[in-house]
Amino acid sequence: MALKLIVDTLDGIAEPQQSLYVKQGDGKYKLDVDGIEDTKGLKSALATEREQRAAAEAKLKGYDGIDLEEVRRMANMVENSEDAKLLKEAIGDKTKMDALRQRWVDNVVKAKDKEIDKLKSESKAEIEKANKKATARDARVLDNELRAASEKVGIYGPAIGDVLVNGRGTWSLDDDGNAVMLDKNGEPVMGQKGPLTPSEWLESLREEKPHWFPASGNGGGASQSKTVPKGKAMKRAAFEQLDAVSRRQTVKDGIQIVD
Repeated sequence: MALKLIVDTLDGIAEPQQSLYVKQGDGKYKLDVDGIEDTKGLKSALATEREQRAAAEAKLKGYDGIDLEEVRRMANMVENSEDAKLLKEAIGDKTKMDALRQRWVDNVVKAKDKEIDKLKSESKAEIEKANKKATARDARVLDNELRAASEKVGIYGPAIGDVLVNGRGTWSLDDDGNAVMLDKNGEPVMGQKGPLTPSEWLESLREEKPHWFPASGNGGGASQSKTVPKGKAMKRAAFEQLDAVSRRQTVKDGIQIVD
């Protein structure tokens, strides 16, 4: 039979083995052997550990539903003493932590909204700038179309300014950069062979605007012939086959359009 480590009395212990026991202060007998650790210290340490664990578990109950890793990330985001104070007060309180989280989310949203508003403002300015450039470009293209038409029908040189003023309020450019006159429904006004051309429009104004047209030698309304410098003339048919950019360059180069 195995010997017990601690016994209340030596009764029942064989006489040869009784000498192996040493009486303790509490009156009990303990087997006097080497290699056996005193469990009293272990029990005390275990009890202390259990108490500390219970205390830690009780403290952790205040963090239920709170992501501690997120708390650490939020702490790194703190930029001023007010947020630091609020974070310190919120730790362990889910309601306060949720409120603090929402506060920071709102601040981030406000910062993003401010950034978006700035980008919108900058974009609007760029769009307005681009629109102004496009409007100015279209105006130049339209003026060149009207100038070319004025030369075609023989408008008196000093009257071309009046033609431009009248034409700007009547004509516009289509998507291909060609001059068009639109009716009240936004549809192109038709001429003899399709959409009305600036030349046809000017011809229709001979009686209404006689001062635009120089008088001929016999008093008629036809335009006087002009001397065309050699190498500076282009047939009307060839001119009309050019795109808007080429037409503008042709007029800019001083090439005379002839029938």
